[in-house]
Amino acid sequence: MTIVSRESVARWGLALVCAATLLGCGRSEYERRLNATVQVLRTGGAKFPVPGTPLQLSMPRPNNDPFTLYIESSAEPGTNEPVKPERLQPPFVKLPGFRCCFEMKRPDDGGGQLTYYCYMAATPAGELGSDGKPMEESIGAQAAAALNAQAVTDTVSCPAADGTSATWQRVTVTAPQSFLGVAGAPPVTIPAVFQLYGHEIDGWRLIIVWRVPEKISKEILDMVPGMAGSVAVAPPAAEPAAGAPAN
Repeated sequence: MTIVSRESVARWGLALVCAATLLGCGRSEYERRLNATVQVLRTGGAKFPVPGTPLQLSMPRPNNDPFTLYIESSAEPGTNEPVKPERLQPPFVKLPGFRCCFEMKRPDDGGGQLTYYCYMAATPAGELGSDGKPMEESIGAQAAAALNAQAVTDTVSCPAADGTSATWQRVTVTAPQSFLGVAGAPPVTIPAVFQLYGHEIDGWRLIIVWRVPEKISKEILDMVPGMAGSVAVAPPAAEPAAGAPAN
């Protein structure tokens, strides 16, 4: 069964508030969408609205691992302090247009716990990185330099449920990386994969990054093309029926 903590639900709500505010939704419409999304989340099949954009996608849930969603205004778990920067974004590169981060956890064979991340960022289509390079190339180069590793770039055809497909740019960097452990424990550095997918849709350049310990990377990253293929423009909200109260 999918695990959704109260804290997770609250953070989903915060993300949806951002999306609703930026897309012009009224409060009652936001609450309706939030309640509907949380209910679907509990059954493991929600479409996630990328905060601050008109885009939505299917979020994979590998092995039903529990997750926490973070946005920039989130608090560090168990505190009222701002969330740690190294939890919110990759500790070695900052994603322009950052929107949100999913932190997922899985029991390790050795009795510990593995942490892995999915980050989402979105910038206006055509916007370049700080070095003047295309966004995927810019982020990949920065990650490779910080990790003293090679960036491997290719393109991937990502299938959609309706039988169509879209071509995404992919950048993969494999190198030891730092991950946060259980609350209060120091970070650990382990072999891991940083994998970025980038694509333009509806005037946006969407960047999806997964950062996963190498020992579980194949299972997780095999799901990413399906996630990328599910990206679509969210349908407009239905017009209220005649006589219904306005938002």
